[in-house]
Amino acid sequence: MRILLDSRDLINIVEHGRPITADNLEAYLRARNHEIVLSFTNVRELSSPLAAGVAFMRIRPYLQRLERMPHVCLKETTIIPDEIRAAVTAFVEGAAYRSPSPYVPRWDHTLIVDPRRDHLSTENWVDFRLDEIIYYINRARPDVFAPPERHLPRLQTQLENDRVQLRAGQAGPRQHIARSIANHAATHRITLPHGREDEFT
Repeated sequence: MRILLDSRDLINIVEHGRPITADNLEAYLRARNHEIVLSFTNVRELSSPLAAGVAFMRIRPYLQRLERMPHVCLKETTIIPDEIRAAVTAFVEGAAYRSPSPYVPRWDHTLIVDPRRDHLSTENWVDFRLDEIIYYINRARPDVFAPPERHLPRLQTQLENDRVQLRAGQAGPRQHIARSIANHAATHRITLPHGREDEFT
């Protein structure tokens, strides 16, 4: 089984040993052949003191302790566009939907690739540890670990508009889902089946 802890629970365990210690969690995982899931979000938030100027060496033991646990890495940032692309492919080919895997080989692969590149600059780095990944990112872009406040106004506006339309009866659940898919497709430059958009959504 794979266990995805939210950021607060992950931080409580690794930093504060509550409600269980990191050692006890690791023992539990190994005894049952389970894995903890490391996502961009929960590791970023564990590392968030770096954005406030906290020394890397204070965060490093938590990252090393976390990486010693049986774990997998999840790239949550591309789940929605990957699922839409897979759905478009299945629809166009008249084939069964094949769910894309959100799991990646290492935590740096959870990052969004610069659109000017076709792969990560660290793609071929060998034995690139989690603490090293965070160290190098912090040297180049410490703002990565800051709260994503710049995205909040857009998300709040979008949610408020959705609620207004739902309450006014202007968009039922089906229309809401169709509009959401169309918006995500436009954001991620995904071409929906031409002339069959309504049928697809």
